[in-house]
Amino acid sequence: MGINQKKSAQLGMSYGKASGILRKSILFWLIQELGWDTCCKCDKLIETVDELSIEHIEPWLDSDDPIALFFRLNNIGFSHVCCNRQHRTTKKIGPPGTQWCWACKQFKDVSVFPKQTSRHRWSDECRECHTIRKRKLRAKGRTAADRRRNVDSAE
Repeated sequence: MGINQKKSAQLGMSYGKASGILRKSILFWLIQELGWDTCCKCDKLIETVDELSIEHIEPWLDSDDPIALFFRLNNIGFSHVCCNRQHRTTKKIGPPGTQWCWACKQFKDVSVFPKQTSRHRWSDECRECHTIRKRKLRAKGRTAADRRRNVDSAE
C-alpha cells in the first residue's frame, strides 16, 4: 500500500480532499479571528465554514486584464456561497440546435462540438477552436502527452 493510499484509508477520504477541507477550515478560522467574517454582498455574518466563499469583488472574467484582476488581493472579499452564486454569468442560449463556443465567442451548430463522454454533454469549445488551442499548447510543450514524453525521456 502506497503512502497516499494509506493516508486516504486512515482519513476515510482522499488525502487531497482532506487537505482542501483543512485549508478551508484554517482560512475560515483566520477570517473569524480577524473579524473579516461579514459577507461582502449582504453584510451578514458568515457563520459556518460551509457558507464561506471567496469572492472577486470586481468580476475578473472578460475584464481587460483578467490575470491581474484574478490575483489582485485587494479585489478579494468573502461571502456566503449563495451570495457569490447569484451574480455568476449564465450560460448563453442561442437558436435551437446551436451552442456557444467560449473560444471563438459565437454560436455554432452542435454538430461541430465534440461530445464529452465523461459528463454526457457537449464540450464548451468547438472542434476547430479545440484543435487550434491544442496546436498552440503542443508548440509550447504543454500538453499532457508532451509532459509524459518529457518525463519518459528524462529517465
